[in-house]
Amino acid sequence: MSKREFGFLIIGVGLGLLLSEAVTLEVMLSLRDGSKLTAFGFDKVVFIIPVILLVIGVILVAYRSKAERLSARELTK
Repeated sequence: MSKREFGFLIIGVGLGLLLSEAVTLEVMLSLRDGSKLTAFGFDKVVFIIPVILLVIGVILVAYRSKAERLSARELTK
């Protein structure tokens, strides 16, 4: 597995976590309106971890060594 593939994998995990947090928040908000649930809270770390994963993934995908760039040019010729 190359760095780029691993970067795309990390981006997918980060996006999946963000979407699951959005769904959880939406469910909690809908439960609050229809029941006696008065408050709920999330730690800041829960929102920071997916963003950090996205940033790491983008860095891994965007950064390529000189050898990888040269081999990519040879493949396109």
